[in-house]
Amino acid sequence: MQFVSALALLAGQGRLVILACALALAACASTQGPAHGVHAQASEPLQRIVVAPDPADREMLAQVLAGEMALNRADPVAAQHYADAAQVSDDPAIAEQATRVAIATRQWGLAQSTLKRWESLHGNEMAVRQARAMLALHDGQADVAYADLLWFAVRPDGAGWLAVSQVLATAEDKAAAGAMLERLLVGLLSRGHCLLESVPGLAKTLA
Repeated sequence: MQFVSALALLAGQGRLVILACALALAACASTQGPAHGVHAQASEPLQRIVVAPDPADREMLAQVLAGEMALNRADPVAAQHYADAAQVSDDPAIAEQATRVAIATRQWGLAQSTLKRWESLHGNEMAVRQARAMLALHDGQADVAYADLLWFAVRPDGAGWLAVSQVLATAEDKAAAGAMLERLLVGLLSRGHCLLESVPGLAKTLA
């Protein structure tokens, strides 16, 4: 049920992506010639210019539409369609949607691929960091996840904790999520300082 709800939410976001793509393609549409019975003036050469549609744009829109239809069916194949669209598009919003769909459908390898594409397109930093923390926590890369989650936790407005809670709440490994929360709290309360305890002679003062 949670899986279906997540895909339904992403389907709504996908409609916005489709609308943006359609508007972009409409802006690049070819200029129509003069109406029947009206002769084109030699002083208006732009009326006779017809711009060929970009095959990459057509492929991107086809994959986004296929992904949207798959989302409406709660079909995990939507992730692959969006991933294919992200590879032929320079729009970070499409790469973001591809990453979110891949995470929601637990296709972790695909999510890593689309995240790299998203990062290369300089997507929204907060959203990228949150997705990266989710994937790092899943892959057992605690230090990577901690670095991004701490970035949220120290934000002065406190709004970053919402992103932290979303990452930890959706983690499959609840023990790892709990350990990460404890690590964040200890780091914040100690302001990065810690006390090392062990037997004498281990050069603790040099640590």
